[in-house]
Amino acid sequence: MEMVAILMIPTLIKASDQDYSQESFDKRNKYTEPPKGFLDLVLKMVLEDVTGSATPKPLDKDLLRKIFKSYGEDELSKNDDILDSMILAACRKGENPDNLLLNTETFTLGLTGDVQLYDVTNETKMTTNYFDVLDNKFEIGKDGLKVPQERIVKKTHTLSIIDDAAGTYRSKTVVVGLWTSFILHYFTYMLEIPSKVDEELDGSCDDGALCSTLLSFLHWLIMFGLMSVFGLVYIGVGSIGNDIECDRFIVPLVGATFIGSITAFFYLFNFDVDGDLDGGADNSNTFLRTLSVMVGSFVVMNQILLSVSIAAPIYFQDSNKYLKILMTPGAIKAESHIKQASSYKIINMTKNALKVISQKDKDNVIDSHFGQGLHLFSKQEHEYERVGGLRWTWGQVLSGHIFKREGIWIAARLIVGNIVQIIIAFLIIIWGVRLARTASQNYSKEDMHLAADKMIDTIFKDAERVSSSELNAAVNDISFAVERFLIKSFVDANFDCSAMIENKLSADFYLGEDAKLACDALELGTSMNDHYGDYDCSPIDAAYICDIIEQSDPYSNAYIEVLDGPKRTSALVAAGFDAAYVNTVVKTTAEVASDESIDALYPDEENMIVVPIIVATCFAFLCAILLTCSYVPSVVTTTLKLRSGVLEPFKDPSDNNTYRIGVDTGTIILGSIFWGTLFSSILFGGLIGFVVFLYMWQISSIYMLRITYIFFGMLFSILFKVILVKSFRVISNYKVFYRVNPARANISSLAIECANFALSVGFVAVRLIKLALISTYFVGRIDTPFLAPGVGHLGPWKMDNYPNIFIKDILAHEAHRHPFMELMGVMYMMKLRHAENFGSTAGSCWRLIFVFALMPWLSKYRILTRPDMRDDSSDDSNSGNKK
Repeated sequence: MEMVAILMIPTLIKASDQDYSQESFDKRNKYTEPPKGFLDLVLKMVLEDVTGSATPKPLDKDLLRKIFKSYGEDELSKNDDILDSMILAACRKGENPDNLLLNTETFTLGLTGDVQLYDVTNETKMTTNYFDVLDNKFEIGKDGLKVPQERIVKKTHTLSIIDDAAGTYRSKTVVVGLWTSFILHYFTYMLEIPSKVDEELDGSCDDGALCSTLLSFLHWLIMFGLMSVFGLVYIGVGSIGNDIECDRFIVPLVGATFIGSITAFFYLFNFDVDGDLDGGADNSNTFLRTLSVMVGSFVVMNQILLSVSIAAPIYFQDSNKYLKILMTPGAIKAESHIKQASSYKIINMTKNALKVISQKDKDNVIDSHFGQGLHLFSKQEHEYERVGGLRWTWGQVLSGHIFKREGIWIAARLIVGNIVQIIIAFLIIIWGVRLARTASQNYSKEDMHLAADKMIDTIFKDAERVSSSELNAAVNDISFAVERFLIKSFVDANFDCSAMIENKLSADFYLGEDAKLACDALELGTSMNDHYGDYDCSPIDAAYICDIIEQSDPYSNAYIEVLDGPKRTSALVAAGFDAAYVNTVVKTTAEVASDESIDALYPDEENMIVVPIIVATCFAFLCAILLTCSYVPSVVTTTLKLRSGVLEPFKDPSDNNTYRIGVDTGTIILGSIFWGTLFSSILFGGLIGFVVFLYMWQISSIYMLRITYIFFGMLFSILFKVILVKSFRVISNYKVFYRVNPARANISSLAIECANFALSVGFVAVRLIKLALISTYFVGRIDTPFLAPGVGHLGPWKMDNYPNIFIKDILAHEAHRHPFMELMGVMYMMKLRHAENFGSTAGSCWRLIFVFALMPWLSKYRILTRPDMRDDSSDDSNSGNKK
């Protein structure tokens, strides 16, 4: 309650100042004015509840003691020092405190007398809270006197130029531009640098698992170090001058010069690891290079604008409304909007509380405003105003209400994420058009036949070298298994080694002058002598050839393992077969099989390839745009849910520390938004395009049409079933979970259940398709959970932890930029600056009474946070019960 009492200070000051001049009123936002006379109304409720009458009573310690006891504050009621100071706080200078009445004047003075140094017009100024309170050397009071600063406040430098959590930089536009430029530089120039290092090291690494793993680790380690160093230098140095407190116009020019130099260096010196662009052959790379230069130039212009805004006199900036808007940094605008939002929300909270508390029913057994307020609030506690969603959020964004009324802080990383999502969407269009054009230009069955024949010729390029005098030359790239198959299939369909031996066809084959060449080719001289005696490798037994072909004998395996392609071919020639003929047969067979496969599988029409690519591109683009449009509404909706209590992350015991530990995990969000959108869009469009291709391809179109016919048949059957079920419901007279006619209901249920057993195959198939599309889409939605609560948890590990990280990041920004946190910070800074001249114990106690009377339902939080006020006595038998 003390926090609410502090937040009410600006509203109470506004309500206490009843004599607004027209000029002062025009400076105020009409939405932030408190209800007229509501202080008088609250005082009457206090007097009626405590004394039974709204008539002003003498202001003494007895009255204050009675008020505190009525609201359960026994401790304060016994503190005479506080009671005396409260009476003095409600007394004007020179007035006798013994003759005071508790009326609207004294009540107002007690509420606001100690906080008059706060300037309520600050909420409409285009300034920061720090400037309003601590950056002014003098504070002008209502009497026109300058109040000097009581304390010299020491400041600690926190590198606010790169502080995304608190957003204390000067211009959010510069931050967004720097991050976007950094990402574009990465994809345009630096993406393949680690791959180039991999190519240099690839020769020193074998194909072993350990070496490959170390190479992969080195690749990502280089990427990690490269991106960290480049990001720190590029964004860090480029942000110089983007400080909210920067007062030298030359400083932003340092950052502008650095960014301009880096952008020009990469572009002019063509620092591209892929080499030149071949006159724009790579459209996506050309697009990224051009966009990189444009964004870099945009950042430079904004930094120059920062320099001009620092150097230009205030009167010059105020001379024109549009000039003022142009030269006011975005971060200052955003913080001024939060100031307005805090005032708007406090005023609305006050109006809503008055609607509840002022509805006193004289006939109610609870005869007090406090009691009836609690009763009425309990009835309305769970009533919510439905907000959020795509249309509502973007409407609020365009009108500015989401900033000026709700005080939503849109983080720079979210804006950068939206920008790169838009870039992805246009890159998808470029890639899709390029792919469709390539497919259209290269579509040709004849060219495919020629390419296949060329490939086969390449495989059999050494076939002409095979001759009886060159046994060591063979058909390259023919495997042993294919060789066995060809010998059995094409040379002699009835080839049988056993039959050859039985029919005495196993006589030695004498190779004559080629015998030594055959032995040299086989490199089996020693082994042949071991098995066949002193043949000097001249004869080769047919049984040995059978062993090579059949691998039937154990000792032959040792020989086969050392034979490569040419040696196996030499063995064929040594066995009396014509290797050149075998090669020709294989080549001819491969050509025939290739031609038949191309004729059967290659799409008959160009549109069978181009149309699916176009459809896939369109759906991928739409997916990327939809993801882009979803993130800001998601942040807004989640923030409002957290504020209103719809989401209560800290009340779940199992997740009590999930959102308090590892706040730095929010740094993964920007990259995940980019890659999630890229993968999700490509997969989603690819699935749709693949389905379209299956409908158009000559091989699968007939099956897809059959599936479609079956689907429509099942759809009509389901419609018939629905009509039948509705008719049965009328006949059976269902009343929610009960049946008026159980017999009829049982018969109809049995019939429908039996029918559903067969029809459910369609339901499950449709569900499979829907889940596949939805899951593909949700790959890019890291902001919202796809899995149901409790699903995908393996102990402390969660399969999809991104939604928790997303909420954690929102909570981190709320902790710094919630309108109420901002207002609390202002009050603490006022106390820090003015010490005892701002805020007092007596004033706090008066405001505590005000909050008790206006919002009695907040008393439960005061009891929960003060154990000494709780009645924890209970029966020992119930001590083990938990609520």
